[in-house]
Amino acid sequence: MKPGIIGKLATEDEPAKMSSAEKKIFTAAAYAHLETKIPILTHCWAGWLGLEQIDVLTQNGVPPEKIIIGHLAVQKGTLDRVLKIADKGVYIGIDTILDIITKNSLSK
Repeated sequence: MKPGIIGKLATEDEPAKMSSAEKKIFTAAAYAHLETKIPILTHCWAGWLGLEQIDVLTQNGVPPEKIIIGHLAVQKGTLDRVLKIADKGVYIGIDTILDIITKNSLSK
C-alpha cells in the first residue's frame, strides 16, 4: 500500500489570518511533500484563507499543481474568493453543489 495524499490540512473558517500553529502544520506538510512528491489536500470552507494556504505551501516549495484546496462552498458572496483561488493554478474541490442548484444563483 502506498499513500496517495497528504491531508486534510485545515484553517479556521473566518479569521483574519492563519495562526502560527496552522502555519507550522502547513509548512510541515510542504516538507513532507518535498520528500514524497505526494499532493496536498486542504480544508478551506468557502475560500476563507485559501490564498494564505496556497502562499504558505508554495513559499515552501510545493508547486500549485500539487495542491488541492478543498471544501470550497460556492455560495452567495463567495464566488470571487473561489475564483481567485482557482486563478493560482491549484486544483479546487467544490461542495454544497445542491445549494447551488436549488438556489440557482452564484450572485456576488
